[in-house]
Amino acid sequence: MATVRATGGHAPSVLIRLIGGQYVIEGRSGTISLPPDHRALLAVLAEYRGRLIDKATIENKVWGPGGSPKVNRFDVVMKETRTKLCEAMGLATNQGTRLIENPRHAGYRVNAELIGYDVWQLRDLLGRARTAHADDKYTALAEAVEKYTGPYLADFQQDWARPEARGLARGVFGALVQLAGLETDLERAALRLDHAAELDPVDSLVCRRRMQTYAELGRIADVRICYQQFTEHLKQRGTKVDAQTTALYRELVDMAEA
Repeated sequence: MATVRATGGHAPSVLIRLIGGQYVIEGRSGTISLPPDHRALLAVLAEYRGRLIDKATIENKVWGPGGSPKVNRFDVVMKETRTKLCEAMGLATNQGTRLIENPRHAGYRVNAELIGYDVWQLRDLLGRARTAHADDKYTALAEAVEKYTGPYLADFQQDWARPEARGLARGVFGALVQLAGLETDLERAALRLDHAAELDPVDSLVCRRRMQTYAELGRIADVRICYQQFTEHLKQRGTKVDAQTTALYRELVDMAEA
């Protein structure tokens, strides 16, 4: 995604939430819920972060191939969405073109000087963590996973939304695995790995790390539960546990029973 235009260090005046099924605009004047068409429009604009997107592309992404199902539907939804943003900011409704811009009629974009998204914040934190060191890396990762309150664009049926949602979940999964390795407390490390396993229950590396962490904590019952759950998830997908994971499980259980 393109880098957002610099904000000069100022926080945006409103925040659009698209993670965890909230679908709201939060501003100084309160919180406003977003109906399906309006949330879809804002989601498309979020993914183009700072880049212009033309009307035909927006219509295709919001309503599918063939564009808007009703005459002038795009114009209506755009106007209503701008109005909702103005309401959240406490602005007059005629200021809407400042919030969703259409410079020289070349395309649409969100004014990132005034509007922020929870998904932008999360992605920025993941990006910061990639180049950070020590404490700053831990802080960025921890803040990122805290912002992930549930799937991104959870109930969207549009094809373009699915890979974006999977990509964000995968980024959070990676952050949790990294955090587990940075934790100095084993119980906290186990919690990070448990959360990672919720996002990807068939990752063999996470399964092995969970079992090892449980064993170090003396939680052998959890070692067994972890392996059984891992086995069941793989079975549902028509595959079997790899030899390395099975060998580690047997080793840990045999050591505990010796």
